[in-house]
This record gives sequence, C-alpha cells and structure tokens, in this order.
Amino acid sequence: MRVSTVDSIHSCVFSPNGLHQVEARPYLAGVTDFMQRSWAVRTFGGPLDACLLAAGMVDVWFEPKLEIWDLAALKLIIEEAGGDFFALDGSLRMDRGAVLACAPGISDQVLEAFGMVPA
Repeated sequence: MRVSTVDSIHSCVFSPNGLHQVEARPYLAGVTDFMQRSWAVRTFGGPLDACLLAAGMVDVWFEPKLEIWDLAALKLIIEEAGGDFFALDGSLRMDRGAVLACAPGISDQVLEAFGMVPA
C-alpha cells in the first residue's frame, strides 16, 4: 500500500467523518470550505476511509472524535504507507481525539486550510 502522490487540494479526494458529532462543531466551517475546494468528497466510515487513504484512493481523512485505541493501528497503517497523520491541534499525537491524515504532497496545504501549525 502507498498513499497517493496528489499535490493539490483541488485534485484531492476528501473523506470527512463524524460531522454529526458535537465534537465536529468547531471544525465545520473549515470542513465545509475544504469540501468546496476538493475535487471530490467520499465518506465510507472512519477505519475504511483511513485504509483507503493508505491505499492511495483517498487523499485526506478527517475524524473529529476517536479514542486512542481506535487510532493506534490506523496511525501506523497510514504512516507505513507514507501518509502524514496529525491531531487537529497540529501535533503528531494520537491521544487528542481528533485527527487529520493526508498524502504528504498536500500536508502543508491541508494544515494551512485547517489553520494548524505542526508541532
């Protein structure tokens, strides 16, 4: 498995999850803006979307609420496939509960779009 080589948000497939959860509220404006800038939006469910990112079929995965035990394997799978994984505070931690993962060619654009600075 290998993440995609996409290099523009306008060419990416965005996979947002959990938008119905209260934890997503602070991010909804940013997610909506990102959806409008993306080439396509597809959502199949958190773990599947994370694996689709690792397989190069999705370019950005957003998840506003997960537990560390939900993320441990997914973070490893994404990073081993060459993807970048961030907590929504910009850190590389998986115990923050809210995450973004993406293809490395658009990491800077994704972080900027969500107002994040890597720690």
